Parts: sequence; structure tokens; C-alpha cells
Amino acid sequence: FYQLLAGAQDTWRTQMSLKDADTFAYLSQSGCISVDGMDDKEEFDLTIDSMKAVEIADQEQFEIFKVFAGVLHLGNVSFIPDGDPDASRVKDMAVLTTASALLGINPQSFAQSLVTNVRELPGNKVVVSPQDVAASEASKDGVAKHIFNALFD
Repeated sequence: FYQLLAGAQDTWRTQMSLKDADTFAYLSQSGCISVDGMDDKEEFDLTIDSMKAVEIADQEQFEIFKVFAGVLHLGNVSFIPDGDPDASRVKDMAVLTTASALLGINPQSFAQSLVTNVRELPGNKVVVSPQDVAASEASKDGVAKHIFNALFD
């Protein structure tokens, strides 16, 4: 993530709405956004060279890094109570819309999936119930982790 933010070309930065590392919740949580002696831009250039060496086309590289950017933006999605303390909603749909666009997901459907719990009961009965803020945050983080891990499967 840090390499992408430090080394992405300007067109990618614009297309992926990339900003400084400290503006992304997943990167700024620890308070450490750089490592002494490590040049993230240089490391990013080496990553790009390695991708080219194994014949990952430029467009495929772009799509891969869009997913990284989507996960970063997803980390900035937050939730607020929605009337009932057991229900929540996305605080700022613009943040989720940015993440959704990068991930190729419908933002309204994605928002709904993050704030509800769907269960199938015996007899194929489906029950949809709201989730509180903490549960929605956990759902979001689980989705982000799954997306990130899927890049390497």
C-alpha cells in the first residue's frame, strides 16, 4: 500500500483518488507510515519491474492496484447509528462510492450488505436484520481482508 501511494504515476493517483498514507485509516492506525531506510517509491518501481518480468500487462497491473486502492478507501468507510441503536448506516456515501468504483461494486448494494445480516433459516426462509455500528465495522473489515487476500490466491 505504501509503495503504491509513494510510486504511482500521476494518472493512477488521480484515477484511484490516491492521497498521502496518513489519510487512509488502515495505514494510519499504527501511527507509523514510513520505515527508516526504505524508499517506497523505489520499491514500487521494483514491483512494477517484477510484474513486467513475469509478463503482467500494464492494464492488469492497473487493475491489481485499483483493488489495493479500493481496499484503502474501504478502510475509510465509517458507520453511524440509524435511528435504532441496533441499526447503522454508512456515514459518508461518497467514501463508499469511491471504494465501490475501484472494486467494481454497486455502492448502494454494497452499503446495504455492510449494514445488514442475512441468515437463511430452515425451509429456505431468509431473514434480514440490521447490524449495529460495531458489527458493520467488523463486516467492512472482513470484506476488506477477504478482497486483499483474494489477490494472492
